[in-house]
Amino acid sequence: MSKKSTGVRKNDTKPKETGINNHIARFLQEASKDFSAQAPIKVLAGPMVYGFNIIIGPDGSPKFETFGNLSHAGAKEHGPGRDHLIDVIDRDNKITVLAELPGTLRENLTIRASESELIIEASADGKRYRRTIVLPRVVDPDTASAQLNNGVLEVIFNKAYLS
Repeated sequence: MSKKSTGVRKNDTKPKETGINNHIARFLQEASKDFSAQAPIKVLAGPMVYGFNIIIGPDGSPKFETFGNLSHAGAKEHGPGRDHLIDVIDRDNKITVLAELPGTLRENLTIRASESELIIEASADGKRYRRTIVLPRVVDPDTASAQLNNGVLEVIFNKAYLS
């Protein structure tokens, strides 16, 4: 009776990294090095948040965006506040952008859009916020609809179909 080879050597505990798994593994490895190299974190009042979104671009390559009130070594320093959470949803013939804007009133909010990006400017409680979001597909900015409800901004675009 012959022994079957599984393709994994007995001492191999790490799976092969391919495609997006390779990008994610490298990103996490860099982030953990950066955090371990930092001096102890000062205790902040309120929650401490650090996270990332992974978006697959039209060319198939992943884009990593970080958010939160903590930063890793080499990144820009954040103030006492934190970045607002942003989510971009690409479904069917629509692009939806959800943005966390706690305490923002409609009269303190400005939204501008082009075919490829959305710019949000807001102020609340004496703090100003500005963010430019690169959209994953070309949109028709004239079809934009927006609503602000309980501190969450939702902007919906129709995708533009180029001929």
